[in-house]
Amino acid sequence: MEIKTSIKLNLIYLMGIFYKSRFKKYKNKKKIILTLTPRHKNMGDHAIAIASKKFIEENFKDYEFLELDMHDIYKYGRALKSYLTPEDIVMILGGGNMGDMYLNDENQRRFIIKKFKNNRIVSLPQTIDFSNTENGKKELEKTKKIYNSHKNLLLAAREEKSFEIMKSFFGESRVIKSPDMVLYLDEKKTGKRDGVLLCLRKDKEGVLPEKFEKSITASLIKKYKVVKTMDTVLEENQDKSTREIKLKKIITEISRSKLVITDRLHGMIFCAITGTPCIVLETFNHKVTGVYKWLEKLDYIKMVNHEKLLDSLLDICDETINSNKEKLSFSDDFNKLSKSVLGTDIK
Repeated sequence: MEIKTSIKLNLIYLMGIFYKSRFKKYKNKKKIILTLTPRHKNMGDHAIAIASKKFIEENFKDYEFLELDMHDIYKYGRALKSYLTPEDIVMILGGGNMGDMYLNDENQRRFIIKKFKNNRIVSLPQTIDFSNTENGKKELEKTKKIYNSHKNLLLAAREEKSFEIMKSFFGESRVIKSPDMVLYLDEKKTGKRDGVLLCLRKDKEGVLPEKFEKSITASLIKKYKVVKTMDTVLEENQDKSTREIKLKKIITEISRSKLVITDRLHGMIFCAITGTPCIVLETFNHKVTGVYKWLEKLDYIKMVNHEKLLDSLLDICDETINSNKEKLSFSDDFNKLSKSVLGTDIK
């Protein structure tokens, strides 16, 4: 984080004491605060926020639920902190941004861990990925110093590689493994499905070259007639007032498709929770491939590399479309997470 930005955000945080009256009603109530929820365009992160809120409200009914998004945590954090007691819990949104690729998110996480030293902090299921560059190593050391200075921090990893990395950096007693929060949702739909839906990244994490996408699209149109495109990243920023409506539209679009081909992690997960046949393209990091391990027993979710997809496109599509649609339950995993939040079931 640039020095000027850091100074500005800390000033906003300090000035936030003037909002104390906003949180006075929570003074003598047990609270769980969900922090760093998004205001950006990525509906995968918004889905995590929706699922996390549902998880908290259903599993911690004796706690008041509050949400401070990625901007509000600076504006209102100090005011809310003045009414916190040691039994209140701060939860940090999960996702795939623990590392130096999305440094703004990592800086925000560090900020929370530094400012709320007297409360239990739970970082919901995350992927960790610090690059093996000089900058990556430098940022990792900053993260280790801040995380390890907190005496009551729980980190949840959403796949095996992150689980092992987190244990090595932060200590085994601080880390558990738990599914991506969106798998807490159940959105299975019935009704007619038609056509193929392509949900492919256009950013630095995309894996399918444009010429391959055009070739695949042409073949799919010949076989299935209808081929649509969609992305889980929208054109405009969203917040908690719009995210449920936008997510519902995405879920509906996926649920009406006979098959989805995606390289997006939450494209895959949206298919899993809706019972939609899905071909997932392998990616260059462990974010998608690691989370896929939770889903690999599902016949209707198949992971392939793009070369194999090109070689056997229609065969793989037909096999996936005609697969068993039986879903998995992750209730035991989320029950373990809820116990770990309270410190009653840490490995």
